[in-house]
Amino acid sequence: RLIRPDVEEKMLIILREALKRHKRKEEVVIFNGLHRNGTRMSSEDQFQLFRDATAVIGPHGSGMSGNLLWTNPFPRDCGDRVRVLEFFGGEDTARETSPNVVAASVVTHWYWMRG
Repeated sequence: RLIRPDVEEKMLIILREALKRHKRKEEVVIFNGLHRNGTRMSSEDQFQLFRDATAVIGPHGSGMSGNLLWTNPFPRDCGDRVRVLEFFGGEDTARETSPNVVAASVVTHWYWMRG
């Protein structure tokens, strides 16, 4: 599943601007199985990242449900549950150019917000 780099960048800008506009303190992190320094993440590191997530945004399939299993299973209340936004690609995905129609795009990385 591929997305043009320019569309991916626009999606990240939209996410970061929304966080700022709503005065949220979370940061948008791109998960691709690697640490920021380029080394491979251990299973334990991946577990901890998803356990700390407040939101997970990613493509349908590609391990989405498996990674969601690592999120916090015992939130204090409904407001603390992880939010999930799942993308579904289709025949029109290749023609999609508007980053504002995010659901029509398919991403190659997971995004999550860590508080």
